Amino acid sequence: MSKVETSYEKILREHQELHEYAQSLRSFLQGERPAIGQKGSHSWAAALASRLVGLHDKIFVHFREEEESGFMADVERWHPHAINQVDVLRKEHQEILGGFRSLLDAAMKYSEWKGPDDIHLRRESHALLDKLREHESAETEFIQRVSIEEFGRGI
Repeated sequence: MSKVETSYEKILREHQELHEYAQSLRSFLQGERPAIGQKGSHSWAAALASRLVGLHDKIFVHFREEEESGFMADVERWHPHAINQVDVLRKEHQEILGGFRSLLDAAMKYSEWKGPDDIHLRRESHALLDKLREHESAETEFIQRVSIEEFGRGI
């Protein structure tokens, strides 16, 4: 079994774990939320922040492992036609992590009764979770394609 295949299996497992954690956050966002400044609004925002931090940390470790494990470098070396796609994936890593940091800041402001309007906070959270899902799906397809190419070449 090649290094890419081993990495591929680990990445797929982590994608599933991220999906489950993201689904938990989506469920939380669908629940009741006190209006800003009302009893319980601080607790709601703190719980949201905690979930955002947890998901951010899981994503951060996942992205770092993808980038530093040598997997992406191996893909670029063995599949030079894929370099542009790897670059796109790396850029998306930074965009997604930045999005989670921005949401965390917004949740903390909400907990301090400084806004933002919850409609936007929930909408932005769902949009970022959608972006994460799309990224992980594109990454899975990419890795499957690379793995199939490897298998076909007998690496």
